[in-house]
Amino acid sequence: MDFIFPAEARLGVGDPSLDVSNKQFGIFLQDDWEVTDKLILNLGVRWDFETNANNKKFVTPDAQANALRRLEEVRAADAAAGLAEGLTPAPDSFDFQAEDFISTGNNRKPYKRAIQPRLGLSYDLFGDERTVLFAGWGRSFDRTLFRVAAEESVLSRFEQRLFRFSLDGEPRFGEPTIDWNEYIALAQQAGVNPLSKEGLQLLIDRGLAPGREIRAVTNGLKPPQSDQFSLGVRQQVTLFDTLFQTSFTYS
Repeated sequence: MDFIFPAEARLGVGDPSLDVSNKQFGIFLQDDWEVTDKLILNLGVRWDFETNANNKKFVTPDAQANALRRLEEVRAADAAAGLAEGLTPAPDSFDFQAEDFISTGNNRKPYKRAIQPRLGLSYDLFGDERTVLFAGWGRSFDRTLFRVAAEESVLSRFEQRLFRFSLDGEPRFGEPTIDWNEYIALAQQAGVNPLSKEGLQLLIDRGLAPGREIRAVTNGLKPPQSDQFSLGVRQQVTLFDTLFQTSFTYS
């Protein structure tokens, strides 16, 4: 196989180091209440809190903020053009608001409402502990990984670009490419090695490079939550000293 030119090259520039912290706290209370000889309630509640799950002190760089505002304009313009032509735009075409993703360093607050109640009950149908009906409901919050928010800071300090090359400069699989022969001529004219960091930096300086990757986190980031319901019955069979259970769970 003859490789005439590299199909892709990736360049990272900047300082990827980051010094941030996030602390997690959790409080849980649980109690079993024997209401009658047949009815038992299981009551509980949990509260979780993270001090910096949404990278609250991050300040969006001006260039990134302007790119987000431009994206909002482009999405709205494309959707409006589609409407003018009688097309139905995607449901979220007008929903994107750039300001929701632009952090000032003081407009992101820690989420404090991760309260998770739990309620369970068991009812001894005949009072002999052989046939027991049970049910339960509970709410749980999962964590929003701090890494997701931290990467927003990292990628604002450490620019990553993916360069795609071709022999004709035409898009490949819908992605723009750079004409390899034109790039070689440009590098030779500037006296740099095209197979080097300096060569790729030359494309950036000349405005011929692809856009950098950015990561944006919504200012109102909330942890995902789930409600779960369960219902079932346990039946003890004397003949084989066996306990059968069937249940239905929905979340």
